[in-house]
Amino acid sequence: MPSDSDGLRTPDVDFVPGIETMSRERPLLLPSGRKLRHLTGIALRNFTTSVQKAQSHRSTRSSDDDVLAGAWKSAAAGKLPARVEEGSGGGGVLVPAKSEVDLTRVDVDGDVDVGSGVAGVAGGGGGAGLRRRSTRGNPLGLESPMTRQKRLEDVAAGRMADVFFSLHVGGGSEEDSIYISEVVSKSMNPNFQSFELSHSGPHISRLDKVIVKIWAGTQEQFRLIVELNIALSALQFIGKNLENFRHPFPSNSIIFFLSDGIYTTFMDMPLSTSALHRELPIRGHAPSASIYSITPASDNLIPTASYDSIMKLNNLEACIQDAAQTSAKVAQQINQILSRESPAMTLLRSVSQERESRKTLQAYLTSEQKRLRAAKARRASLQRSLTVRREAIASGREAQTIGEKYLKEAAIGLDRCRRDLAETRRAIVHQRSRIVEDLQSIYPIEPIPHHPLSFTILSHPLSNTPQTHEDSDPDVLAAALGYVAHVTYLLSFYLGIALRYPLMPVNSGSFVRDPISVIAGARTFPLWPRGSVYFRFEYAVFLLNKDVEQLMCAQGLWVMDIRHTLANLKYLLLFVGAGGTAGTTGRSAGEAL
Repeated sequence: MPSDSDGLRTPDVDFVPGIETMSRERPLLLPSGRKLRHLTGIALRNFTTSVQKAQSHRSTRSSDDDVLAGAWKSAAAGKLPARVEEGSGGGGVLVPAKSEVDLTRVDVDGDVDVGSGVAGVAGGGGGAGLRRRSTRGNPLGLESPMTRQKRLEDVAAGRMADVFFSLHVGGGSEEDSIYISEVVSKSMNPNFQSFELSHSGPHISRLDKVIVKIWAGTQEQFRLIVELNIALSALQFIGKNLENFRHPFPSNSIIFFLSDGIYTTFMDMPLSTSALHRELPIRGHAPSASIYSITPASDNLIPTASYDSIMKLNNLEACIQDAAQTSAKVAQQINQILSRESPAMTLLRSVSQERESRKTLQAYLTSEQKRLRAAKARRASLQRSLTVRREAIASGREAQTIGEKYLKEAAIGLDRCRRDLAETRRAIVHQRSRIVEDLQSIYPIEPIPHHPLSFTILSHPLSNTPQTHEDSDPDVLAAALGYVAHVTYLLSFYLGIALRYPLMPVNSGSFVRDPISVIAGARTFPLWPRGSVYFRFEYAVFLLNKDVEQLMCAQGLWVMDIRHTLANLKYLLLFVGAGGTAGTTGRSAGEAL
């Protein structure tokens, strides 16, 4: 059975006569398991500040006051006969009907009812009652809007007030209050904020009884309206929410919100006719039509169970007791059998444990065997890999020994080749010097007396500036440039240097080509001025001087001015003819000369 800590219900449900709850909504907490820690909120329905009205449903007005404004009857028409009841003081008072123009409130101390239309004193009372008027102020029986509004305001002012509640344990005094709610203003159905009592300590959260006090008033003046000492186990479950509850609440009904649903007390709850014919649910048995089979003739009759239903319940109780005795006897027999067969069962349990242990060991053995086979396969693979590597190392060492032998022999051959290369270079230098001397004898370049840095080639003068080219003889100028182009062309072959601007020496009709510059038109430029565009001729002379500069730079010579064509060419011929190489500077070449 669930303990007090969880408070969960068994499949049994609480049945509330007169309340039709949804079949699927069941409380989760047992009645004995409901504690203050499960209480999360409280609400109030049909709140009224009049204690007498909250405790009595008896009428304090005439029976025809409800249809005062809606019925068209004469004042002398038949009134309902009055019922006079004995009051607490020994006398009854007739209550006159309120006319349409006299809506003053009539306060009555005793229980009264309406009369036949004539005011009087019941039971010999000495007081005189109010006399009903024989005519109406409004012959049509219609209320004015102002009168209706005043009546609504009077009703609202009499029933609405500021309200709050407090929870108490123990004696119920103000000193032992455990919670005081906020004040809800002007509401007949106040809903208070939720709270949590689980943090108040076990001496409070484990209690199952609480005192609820409802206070009402205005402007800080509050008085006690309702005081309810309730045990949470006595509450009745009405559902998970109030939307599914279709029955009216009585005055000053207190709604309890627990963690598993909504509860209330049904002390003043009216019974529905359908609930009077419904049977109490009995576990394991279908409902019987004999329970509550008596249909009440009036509201004062209380329904009860039939004799057949009581006998069925008695038989059911006997069956339950027999079943409990049988289950106890069967449990005792089972315990005796277990104690008698204990050695055999212990042996069977040991055998089963040993079998399970053997299966476990076999599984471990199988996995270890698999790992052993995998390790052996890896070892064999590593051994083969090591054998291949040893063979590769041995062959590499043999190749290294052979290479060292070849290296020694090649070192001897390298020294011999170096000596041959040096001799060949010296022979080339000698041959170049001889060829250059031949070129100097074929194309002699001589200086012009009394003209510094001016030279002739084969007795043909060549000026150094473009301005002097215009004053020179075109044919002589073309012949001198042709000789220079021929000497430059031959030197490029003998020195093994490819000219950047190739030359085509044809004596006085020589050309120079520019294959690398970004120009439009023909890339061949003439080295003669007669009959050619003069700027193309000047550009051809410039390219020729660049070729001479390239040859000089290849030999390590300095070029002071590329416009001195014959001077630069003479310097180059003297340097190469004296045995100069590319690694010798111009100063060392001059010292050698």
